[in-house]
Amino acid sequence: MLTVPALLADTARRFPDRPFLVVATDSGREETTYAQAWRRAGELAAALSARGVLPGSRVVAVLPNQPELVHLFFAVPSIGATLVPLDPRLTDLELTSLIAHADPALVILPLGRALDTGRPTVHIGHLTAENEVAPQEDPAVPAVVLYTSGSTGRPKGCLLPHASFLTPAGHMAGRLRLTEEDVLLHVLPLHHMAGLSFLTTAVAVGAAVALVPRFSGSRFWAQAEATGATVFRHLGEMLAVLCAHRKSAVERRHRLRLAYGAGATPAVAAHFTGRFGVPTLEGYGMSETNTVLCGTSGESMPGTLGKPLPHIRFRIMGPHGEVHGRGVGELQVGPNPAMFGGYLGAPELTAAAFDDGWYRTGDLIARGADGELRFVRRITDSIRRRGENIDPAEIEQVAESFPGVRRAAAVGVPAEVGGVDIMLYLEPVPGHSVSAAAVLTLCIERLATFKLPRYLELVDRLPLTATQKIDKVALRRFSAARFGEVAR
Repeated sequence: MLTVPALLADTARRFPDRPFLVVATDSGREETTYAQAWRRAGELAAALSARGVLPGSRVVAVLPNQPELVHLFFAVPSIGATLVPLDPRLTDLELTSLIAHADPALVILPLGRALDTGRPTVHIGHLTAENEVAPQEDPAVPAVVLYTSGSTGRPKGCLLPHASFLTPAGHMAGRLRLTEEDVLLHVLPLHHMAGLSFLTTAVAVGAAVALVPRFSGSRFWAQAEATGATVFRHLGEMLAVLCAHRKSAVERRHRLRLAYGAGATPAVAAHFTGRFGVPTLEGYGMSETNTVLCGTSGESMPGTLGKPLPHIRFRIMGPHGEVHGRGVGELQVGPNPAMFGGYLGAPELTAAAFDDGWYRTGDLIARGADGELRFVRRITDSIRRRGENIDPAEIEQVAESFPGVRRAAAVGVPAEVGGVDIMLYLEPVPGHSVSAAAVLTLCIERLATFKLPRYLELVDRLPLTATQKIDKVALRRFSAARFGEVAR
């Protein structure tokens, strides 16, 4: 299969009447079959073509998890265009900046949301067309552009070929032991690689996808029961949140047989399995690579990341060269069909991301005596919070634009219920008085909620390196002494 739309078309031919999308409602559940989904994708492709979307162009979709965004994932590439899904939680300022960078032919917004993009714009409910169009999918055109944060203060749009999703899909289905009888509870956003990868894996075997708008600890078990879910894809903080909730009868009325994801500590994973009766499985991946490492259902070792998928070559690079036996180093991924095709409009960032053809993940991994792999920490400055990679520079630039703030530094600190929160240190200009509350108000105006600092603190001076840059290492040590070890 060469393209993402071709994958859905093939599954729709094999399982036309099987449920593809399952949505829990107040009155029960609504289902869309594979045949209906393929037909709706064709209708959307015709509507996009009627609005001037041509092969090679990009389409931005600022939508929450909803069936129409799923259909767009298959519709946009079917006309040889590229889908750019953006997080609807972003502020208007953040969105207009990313949209300008993406330079789309069309922007799709949810009903009721207004946004001055300077580009042709349509609300999702108004995308209709009378005539279908012939598929024009082109494997050479990226299927998707996903924006991710690093530590550069610049937008990084990952150009993802169709193979980024197709190559791992069958391997992941095998590792999770998925069949067409499974129902995948989909709580991750579809503007993330994890969300789109999980969706593609379901289509590869004809499994159903129970789509929910967002993860909710209070509604999770009711959603699992109502949709008949058997597998769900998590982030480590999600397991911690579920374990922190009070016990209830509904939490055992489910069919879940597996929770697959990343970021759960062995203690949290053990607590989750013991309380809810659901085994967990760890893996590792990034927007640029999709899944790299993954355990096998029924064979997992708590705290380990599993083994590489068959198409993956990797190496662990220590400070003096590759780590062949036991040791710690940066995980680097070799060339493979699923690798991203670079960052949109940023050849210098693309070049900096590779070491002699090997992608530098920026993550330290430990290889044990028996070859098992464990996550250690991020090397780069980025903060991973609630499944989002956050560039501290974005927060710091907003804070430093406030009158009287000389320098600002954002670092990750442990959250109360698993995961990471953000501490923002502020150094005022000598002789100036700065209100931390006012700085927070400015952050609220300009940053998405998941980027907002939980804590703000005024300090006389921030520690500096010999080159007069803020010493984040010293700040992390200082924060660890106050909050405990920083989680990943």
